[in-house]
Amino acid sequence: MPQLGQEWASTRSASTSPTPNGLHWAAGFLEGEGTFGFRGATATIHAAQTENPAPLGRLLALFGGSVTIQDREAAVGVVYALETVRCGP
Repeated sequence: MPQLGQEWASTRSASTSPTPNGLHWAAGFLEGEGTFGFRGATATIHAAQTENPAPLGRLLALFGGSVTIQDREAAVGVVYALETVRCGP
């Protein structure tokens, strides 16, 4: 279990340094498509896309985390979901 200020060893790290433009894009994308929450003292960010997972790849590069494929009903199709988790502040 990660301690305060740490992350899971399996969590993918960010692969690029954020630029002001990248952070502006991410803020706008997450405002419209993302959710923010807590699991105890652990902060989480979740975003999902149904057709184009490319924006999730961009978020993954900026912040790290994991992208999973979630099966949903046929009317929705495949859902690609990004989740990034940080423990503590």
